[in-house]
Amino acid sequence: MSDLEEIAQRLDRRDDYRLISYREVGLPVFRVNCVVTLQGASELGAIEEFMLKAIALGVDSIDDLESFLGLPPKVVISQLGQLAYENAVAAHGGAPVRYTLTVEGSRRLAMAASVGLVRQRIPLYVDGITRHLVALDQRELWTSKQLEPVGVLPPVARQSPRAADIDLAQVNRMATLMAKVGSPAQRVVRLDAVVGKPTLLFRRAMTAGFKSHDGRRISIAFAIDGRPSEEHEIIYERSGVAQKSSLFATLFDADKRRREVQAVARELRRDIHVVEDTTQTPADRRPLLTLAGTDAISVKSTNVRVLGVYDHPPLLRDALERAQARLLIVSPWIRAAVVDKAFIKRLTTCLDRGVEVIVAYGIGRDDPGERDPDRQARESLEALATAFDNFRLVRKGNTHAKVLLVDDAYFVTTSFNWLSFRGDPSQSMREEEGTLVEDAAAVNAYFTSLVARLPRDPLVRGSRRRPRQ
Repeated sequence: MSDLEEIAQRLDRRDDYRLISYREVGLPVFRVNCVVTLQGASELGAIEEFMLKAIALGVDSIDDLESFLGLPPKVVISQLGQLAYENAVAAHGGAPVRYTLTVEGSRRLAMAASVGLVRQRIPLYVDGITRHLVALDQRELWTSKQLEPVGVLPPVARQSPRAADIDLAQVNRMATLMAKVGSPAQRVVRLDAVVGKPTLLFRRAMTAGFKSHDGRRISIAFAIDGRPSEEHEIIYERSGVAQKSSLFATLFDADKRRREVQAVARELRRDIHVVEDTTQTPADRRPLLTLAGTDAISVKSTNVRVLGVYDHPPLLRDALERAQARLLIVSPWIRAAVVDKAFIKRLTTCLDRGVEVIVAYGIGRDDPGERDPDRQARESLEALATAFDNFRLVRKGNTHAKVLLVDDAYFVTTSFNWLSFRGDPSQSMREEEGTLVEDAAAVNAYFTSLVARLPRDPLVRGSRRRPRQ
């Protein structure tokens, strides 16, 4: 299971909600070049410095220091004891005891007074959703072009950060977090100006769509570095931009979701539908899986289970690695994000084992939205189909069905695009869910039904067949 799938599975723990979609995304971050005024680091702590200054001004007894500095007696006595031990102050007898600065104490004060102010240009990073400063390194950020295969989210507010929008306390917290170990700390005392136009960059994250069990509510969540960010989720929801985003449009459009689900269901009903077994008592009834043109096939409920969206990618990888006799994949789109070098290697190994593989794809005669990397991925499959007689690559035509079938072990019918999931940033997130059936008779009947509807001639013909290893 990949990192994204593991994160998605961990996120799927919400009461009254289930995870229906997820993908990698770029979250917006503004790089703001600022001119700031810094106060140099001092050797003295704040209490130590104020106490030495007070003694230099003649506030020299314990009671007077307590009253003047507003500090508890224990703090004053403890600090005076430390200064006396370090030979920075000297005590003189009497009632009350009074303190004076030594040569060492005067030196420390002089050093503190010599710490000056400097102006410096520094980069600050402002989160495009929360509008808070974030501790980031330039190497952790990407341009929109670099993240084009992933897709990026725009900032929730169009206006770029200004100097007045940046909190000095946050700046100093960021400076502390980013400071090198052992280096003297500097304090930002003033943010003078923002220089030039802020640069919009992006950091990799994951976004996940949840739907309530009653089907009425959609929630968008974010995970950064594998950890969920409630702050991003709350602010993004309050902004109201999710419903307007092309990435989430389908999730928030209940009518469109319903039409897509119904379209898939209509196509699947051409092959299968579940009926009740009326020969048994209600408590013992099991669903019957009926395939078109065949008699009813009884499938126990223990052999049918619902798959979450994150269950699909590892299932596809497992199918390529474990199939022994046949493998059928039906998926409308082929995208490079899925059909990559690792996929081609697994598929080649599968073909080397002598597995009969059929990949059916396509909606219509061409592939709208296909980019150069996607074309190369499709051509890689075509090259394998030329090399192996046991690999059949066919253009299915207009279909909403997505199927994975392995040997006579199981088949999956789903809305999940096996060969393109997360592979097209121009496509919005969709509700994804599948059903896995583990029943040899049902698998064989479904395979026969599907293959009968595929074009007889493959797109390319194999020239040779490698022997079974």
